[in-house]
Amino acid sequence: MSLFEEEASKRVALGLLLAEIIKTNEFKASEDEVRAKVESIASSYESPEELVNYYLNNKERSAEIESLVMEDKVVEWACEQAKMTEKNYSFSEFMQPERG
Repeated sequence: MSLFEEEASKRVALGLLLAEIIKTNEFKASEDEVRAKVESIASSYESPEELVNYYLNNKERSAEIESLVMEDKVVEWACEQAKMTEKNYSFSEFMQPERG
């Protein structure tokens, strides 16, 4: 399998996984969330309002931002589901290839 095929396969699998999580949890991106994301992105530009208008008045560009909002929701959901435990290691233990 070529490097490109492997990467494409991973991206497709990730896309399917994201889509299933979104569907199962019935995640939606509201207009306010999309606007907030666009405004956040645009804030570092010289003419932020122009960029906001560009994205919000263009269906394709707006859909791109909606996808970003949905990805953020999935990440937030995954972090909420994660069970974390803290474990302390010495530096030498941490640097060993296979720590238990």
